[in-house]
Amino acid sequence: MGKIKHSYSPEEKVVIVLEGLSYLDWIAKYCRSKGIRDTLFYKWKNQLEKGGKGIKQIKDCMAYNEIG
Repeated sequence: MGKIKHSYSPEEKVVIVLEGLSYLDWIAKYCRSKGIRDTLFYKWKNQLEKGGKGIKQIKDCMAYNEIG
């Protein structure tokens, strides 16, 4: 049987990217542990850096929570 496709929320994407940044030497292994491809990790990372759709709201919320 095929794998079940998981839909990640913007919050989950941010957490995975932020955690993954501390594993840059082992990013492929980290991504396998999360059940994603490293290409998907880098796509999310680029979205986060550019303030991509859905992720921008999470960044804004995180910034607000640090201040507030």
